[in-house]
Amino acid sequence: MMLSIFNACTFNTCNDRSRNNNICWVHEWAGLTECNTTTRQKTDVKWKQFRISSDEPGRCPVYNVTSGSINPLQWGQFTRLCIKWARENPTKYVMWYPNFSFTESRFMNTFWEISCHFLPAFLYDVLLRAQGRKAIMMKLARRFKMAAATGEYFANHEWQFGISELTALHAEANCASDSSAFPHWPAQFNWDTYIGAYMLGIRRFILKDSVESLPNARSKLKR
Repeated sequence: MMLSIFNACTFNTCNDRSRNNNICWVHEWAGLTECNTTTRQKTDVKWKQFRISSDEPGRCPVYNVTSGSINPLQWGQFTRLCIKWARENPTKYVMWYPNFSFTESRFMNTFWEISCHFLPAFLYDVLLRAQGRKAIMMKLARRFKMAAATGEYFANHEWQFGISELTALHAEANCASDSSAFPHWPAQFNWDTYIGAYMLGIRRFILKDSVESLPNARSKLKR
């Protein structure tokens, strides 16, 4: 049986370059890959292995499922799409007008972090303590900082993965009679539609905010 290695490249692009003094370069590729695409590619790999009747000794194909070389998304584009859908489908809990941006300066990142995250969180905790309630906002702000830090390395480095095996697999799968009913190629993927659905998912499943509150949330945002 032919062996295979399957890599779902969540973050990737080109030229490994260390930029430890920066937060994110907006013109670089994010290289995000939608999870359903990787699942379908795994199915394609098993389908190909099932069709191969003879062993191929010494051969171990590597399938890098990546959008970077096929359907690239820059960090700047990712930012604009997130802002677009956050404003189109706001949550009822919205307090500020949805907006965010990446910076290439660690100094400016620290400035915005303190002024927009930690200072408001500290003041809100003071108010909570004055009301005899538990202070939680600084704790949440620190957790948010830790979560953001996990992606910083990937946002400041780029890799380019070979896709020759993936391209060959795609060509073979396209010959199947039911290939049109089984979208599996990253080039067929629409980032605008995906991020819109992703933001709605955050709203519904993370914030527990039902779609029925959308009209009121939009009215609140316009005020």
